[in-house]
Amino acid sequence: MVTRGAIGPLALLVVSLLAAAAVVWGWLVANPQFDVLVLDAGPADQLAVGRVTPFPEVDVYLLGLADGRVRALDGVVRASGCSVRWLADDQRPREADSRRGPGAFLDPCTGAVWAATGDAISGTSEPLRTFRVTFQQGEDGVQHMYVDVVGRDRLAGPDGG
Repeated sequence: MVTRGAIGPLALLVVSLLAAAAVVWGWLVANPQFDVLVLDAGPADQLAVGRVTPFPEVDVYLLGLADGRVRALDGVVRASGCSVRWLADDQRPREADSRRGPGAFLDPCTGAVWAATGDAISGTSEPLRTFRVTFQQGEDGVQHMYVDVVGRDRLAGPDGG
């Protein structure tokens, strides 16, 4: 029989054992490792505000935002596994919201469409995934943009990118 005063230490023991089991399970069974590819996207001053710059070798697109930030968009759609296509003159984003400019990403497998910012326009409600962008001095002495491409099990889509 467990006494009232022993419940606290017993609960602590049970919680500790469960935590230890979770750590062991994650280490041995779940294998939570993932790859991170660091893309040197070149000098920061070469990116224009509002212009989409493709990096087809890794299926990443950079967009310079008006507030000085840079958005790095994943060109591989998680739901379909296909690589998006950038359609610079597409007017669908402008039709969906007058504040958006022309240009859209198209998933050739599902027909889903996203604005240049990665916001869903049609065919899905999920935005395109974004990656972290950092700025550091490159080997050439100029400030470069570096993109952390995370969790990619491949670099090009099944349609050839």
